[in-house]
Parts: sequence; C-alpha cells; structure tokens
Amino acid sequence: MRRALRVLLLLSFGLLVAPRRACGARDDIDELLDRYVAAYNNCDASAMAVLYSDDAVLLPNDQSGARGRSKIEQFWKRTLRFDPARRMGRSVSALLMAKKAGTDVAYLVGTFGIGSGDTRNFTICLARDPEGKWRIASEMWNGNGPRFQPAV
Repeated sequence: MRRALRVLLLLSFGLLVAPRRACGARDDIDELLDRYVAAYNNCDASAMAVLYSDDAVLLPNDQSGARGRSKIEQFWKRTLRFDPARRMGRSVSALLMAKKAGTDVAYLVGTFGIGSGDTRNFTICLARDPEGKWRIASEMWNGNGPRFQPAV
C-alpha cells in the first residue's frame, strides 16, 4: 500500500513539473525577443546576428532580403546606421499577438513600435540549433501598419 502511494505521489509530482518545463522553453523565447529588442535599441548588429541561425532568411518590407547570418548582420549594420528613429534616440518595443512553441520549432507574431508612432507587424519563426538554443530561422515584417491591439 505504501509503495502504491509513493508511486502515485511521484506520478502526481511529475504531472505538476511537466507543464513548468514547457513554460521554460517559452521563457527562452521571451528572452530571445528581449535580446533582439535590446540589440536593436543599442544599434548592435553583431548582437542581433547572433540570434539568427546560420541559414536564416530575413525578408524585410520594401528591401532586398538576406540569407545567412553574415548577410543578415550586414543588413542590420546598414539599417541601424541609417534608421531615422535610431538617430533621434527613439527606442523600439515589442507587443506580441501570438506565440507558440513546440519541441524544436516556434513562432512569434506581433508588432514592433517605435516612439515616433511608426510600427511594423512581424512574424519570426524560430528553430533550435544543435546545442538546443533557439535561433531565428526566418523573419519578415511590413512597415507603418496600424499597431496591433490584442482582442479582449
């Protein structure tokens, strides 16, 4: 009887712990988005490039795309250098509309807002690298759309 009770307690504990592990993966994704926004706000193209997978694809609005981490870093160096909002000292913030994570693949959908009122709606697809870290596999956005307002 005691043995059955111990097994039941262990199984119950395992059910309580399992959802927390899934949330931990989501926390890693939130941290990646925080690092992305911080790197953008600090005009740090190298820190942004580290967030992408080696074979990532970047599809910006009204600009040529970039494939691969080094090309994406070049894109961000150019973009951050000439970004008028950055030159005026305005920072970017992110508002998520949707976030979903599986074991090895995840996605984010939301809006980046710039203090000037400019926005860009984005989709970021993530994949785990061989070391288990989340990396941006693809990113695309449109510009100057209405800022997403979550449904209530």
